[in-house]
Amino acid sequence: MKTKVLILLCALFLMAAGLQAQAMGQGKVITSALAGTYTIGTGGDYDSFNAAIADLKNLGISATVTFLVNPGIYTEQLCLTEINGISEQNTITFQSVGGIPEEVVLQYSPQTLATNWVVHLQGIDYITFQGMTIQNSEGSEYGKVIALSGINNHISILDNILNGIYIDFPMNMNKLNDYSIIFSKRGTGDLCNYALIQNNVFNNGSTGITLEGEYGGAMHIENQIIGNTMTGFYYTGIYLNRQDAPLVNQNVLTGSELVVNEIEGIKIERGINGLEIQQNQIFLQSPSQNYGIQVWYFYSDASDPGLIANNYICLTESSWAVKGIGIMQGGSQYLYHNTIRILEVPGTVFNPAKGWEGCLYVEFWDTQAGNGNIRAFNNIITNEGQQYPLIATSIETIQNAYLISDYNCFFTQAAVFAEPGNSQLASLEAWVSQVGMDVNSIAADPAYVSLTDPTPENALLGGFAPLLPLVPDDLYKQPRKPEGTAPGAVETDFGTQQQITQNVAFAAGWSSLSSYLVPSMPALEDAFAPIADELIIAQTMSGFYYPAENINTIGSWPQHAAFIIKTGEPCTLPITGTIEENRSLALATGWNLMPVLSQDPTAIEELFPPEKGALIIIKEVAGTGIYWPAHEINTIGILQPGKAYLVKVAEDITVEFPE
Repeated sequence: MKTKVLILLCALFLMAAGLQAQAMGQGKVITSALAGTYTIGTGGDYDSFNAAIADLKNLGISATVTFLVNPGIYTEQLCLTEINGISEQNTITFQSVGGIPEEVVLQYSPQTLATNWVVHLQGIDYITFQGMTIQNSEGSEYGKVIALSGINNHISILDNILNGIYIDFPMNMNKLNDYSIIFSKRGTGDLCNYALIQNNVFNNGSTGITLEGEYGGAMHIENQIIGNTMTGFYYTGIYLNRQDAPLVNQNVLTGSELVVNEIEGIKIERGINGLEIQQNQIFLQSPSQNYGIQVWYFYSDASDPGLIANNYICLTESSWAVKGIGIMQGGSQYLYHNTIRILEVPGTVFNPAKGWEGCLYVEFWDTQAGNGNIRAFNNIITNEGQQYPLIATSIETIQNAYLISDYNCFFTQAAVFAEPGNSQLASLEAWVSQVGMDVNSIAADPAYVSLTDPTPENALLGGFAPLLPLVPDDLYKQPRKPEGTAPGAVETDFGTQQQITQNVAFAAGWSSLSSYLVPSMPALEDAFAPIADELIIAQTMSGFYYPAENINTIGSWPQHAAFIIKTGEPCTLPITGTIEENRSLALATGWNLMPVLSQDPTAIEELFPPEKGALIIIKEVAGTGIYWPAHEINTIGILQPGKAYLVKVAEDITVEFPE
């Protein structure tokens, strides 16, 4: 009897061992914590992902563990929770054995809302998925690919192809999250920290990446989204909510061609500390609403500002709303070297109740602590369509000086250049005059290379803008020229213009000043530094600089500047800079203070042909010379470089100074 019992026990043991060996593939029985490298698939240590995950859950790990996945199609649904032994030193990686994503396909078609995922990461740390295709099988109304819940730290999604559901049907906006490719649940205790999502290809879905934090709760910390390509998303490429110092760099986002409602490229809503959104390319074409980059309620600090730089945003004009870059509330966000391009769509019918939008849109409505310090420098903003201003702001933005803007290049075909509050301004000059910004900006067609290459070919932009230390490289990681860079996302091949010096001499007392150069040091304190001991006051038609009392209502050296100045002693001011390429000067009806924009003396008749009859009189500022054509008087002779002249005209005109 004992012998029969022993034989039976042995048989049961061998049967169990055989079943386990069958599950393992090669019959390798693992009874202790996992460590080292294992294979999944035909001929490997495990037949399936779930067989490997079962051992992870049951046995834990004692060292770094890597699962190399053999080529094949794996129809499985994975759920990974906390693994015993996992740490910064002891990590877990699932990766294709050959590093070719197309060779390993992990797929599943979820059937319920409660199990809507292919891979579910539920409170796990230090895990990596690399070099595979992970896809939600077609035909499911539940479209998530990777779902995260609980607290997940140091998740890495690298070099994969992630396929969501192809949306070719009217999207119920209440079900957007059900079709997100990577989705982090927004709930109590749900966080994703220190994630790295890099070099993946995302196809379709409603949203490529959604990482949402709990309203009023803790924030996601230092997540990085780098170098991904997203194509065919229906609503948003990247959406981050409640983030601490997120980084979104070097991604290429192309929205679905089938979108009929709004679509967004990158949206970051509510956060703190220095975010980065750099070197991204965004292409959207909804007929209704296109939003490139939106940053709402994000508060950085001037010591660690948010940096939105070197992005190329290409949107089609739409019937309802367009925002190239939109800032709403928040503080210390620096918008440097972006290229925003709105394309014309012939036949677009604009909704008369369209949203209050603009290519650059900045909205504040209160004086909350931390608001403001939004800087827009060295950007190119162009609208080739017929609608939407280049800049739109709330009146509170202007009243509280929350926006600082300069050294930008603007070009528009639309009738309205800017909308500060409820005003509509038709030109850059009107914008400068009303709000006092962009005094060194220019209006010029950048002449892009192509739709996909935003390199400007207009030589005016070469070396036009000062180098910004926070942006040493361009969209393509090429170094910017330290002696002077091009605005926009891409540095030009045009050489920086040669720096030369113009010397302007003054007698003691009142004189005039202008220059045919764009000063390399435009701050008035710097520009007038060589005669700081002699200068008493410098004034334009709209402001003055009074250094003894530290008063400056002019700002920086304006484009086409003309000054009336007073010095205590004779002196000479050296002005160093580049030749002013824009020698077209607009004169308004009545009196003007006119600079001389040519390097050589200029005949008055060359600027003001007598047959046009617009000129009434020209007077020297501090002398007795006049030019009065009605009485055939000319005691000025010719216009001298370095001087400025008082000019009265009968109507608005534009004069062109010769080279």
